[in-house]
Amino acid sequence: MKNIVVFVLLSIAFFSCRENQVASEQMDRAETLLPVHPDSAYAILEGIALPDKLNERQFARWCMLYSRAADKLFKDMLYTEQLNRALD
Repeated sequence: MKNIVVFVLLSIAFFSCRENQVASEQMDRAETLLPVHPDSAYAILEGIALPDKLNERQFARWCMLYSRAADKLFKDMLYTEQLNRALD
């Protein structure tokens, strides 16, 4: 029984880390595209599923990149709650 519980917890940790890694790779790609192709960077950042579920550091980075891309493309900015969370 103990082994099953440990296995389940390790599986949850592995898959949650994997999701954060995928989001981090997408943000890396968006950051390199941002100066030249802000529309592509914006599309990549829009494609990140559930950014509110990212850890605090990645969420702050996502907000910064998203805001920079939105500003260059004259798109709507993020909600105040999201920006305050990123600032914290």
